[in-house]
Amino acid sequence: MQRHPLSAAFPDMPEDDFAALVADVKAHGLREHGWLYEGAILDGWHRYRACEAAGVKFRYEEYRGSDPVAFVKSRNLERRHLTASQRAAAIVACHNWRPRGRENKSFPGKDLTPTAAVMAKEAGVSVSTIENAKVAVEAGLGEAVRDGAISARQAAEAAKGSPERKDPRDRRIAELEAANERLREEIDLVREGAQEAVIAAETAAALLDTEPAKVLAKYKAEITRLERLRDDLLNQNGQLVRQVKALQRKLDRAERAAA
Repeated sequence: MQRHPLSAAFPDMPEDDFAALVADVKAHGLREHGWLYEGAILDGWHRYRACEAAGVKFRYEEYRGSDPVAFVKSRNLERRHLTASQRAAAIVACHNWRPRGRENKSFPGKDLTPTAAVMAKEAGVSVSTIENAKVAVEAGLGEAVRDGAISARQAAEAAKGSPERKDPRDRRIAELEAANERLREEIDLVREGAQEAVIAAETAAALLDTEPAKVLAKYKAEITRLERLRDDLLNQNGQLVRQVKALQRKLDRAERAAA
């Protein structure tokens, strides 16, 4: 059996988790059947592989619903431990998909491609992360982002021809850079949250005739909270950047001394 493209929009299960799944299938059999669509596994790819490894028959049913995209998202997006970049890449890949034979046409439930803002809300990420994921997918780097090899931002920079950064040979540098990337994504989310709060406050004040001052005060307090969180994240981000640069300078000096 083959894996359906919508299932493949999401990364493989970690090896340890898959080994545990194989052991469970060997001990208790297949607990939940899979779903097929267009002759391929829409949901249950890892259960299928576990059955193959355990020598257990894989059971499945045909998906006959009208929205396989929504089905796959509901089965994978919330229950999988994915990074913001991975969620963004998965959402972009799902919305880029078209049914067999209708690759260049719309179909029920897919008449319009969602905006980046809509996809960002679905994935629980910032709009900029979605935009970066779209660039990555279009450049053929979607799978690398999906698998967690690089972030959506790094893939977008590579696709746009930004100079490649030196591969970190120090483990601490790699850890700091990863933490820095996560903070940058969180900062984007906080910034967008503050902007949405402003819009909501203005809308509420315009629509409500009773006590608009209280409504505005509520939203202004939320904006203040988000701004403080943003400032804290920016401070952490700056500290990480300084640490990375300091460690990189030490590494460069060590390399020159050894040359």
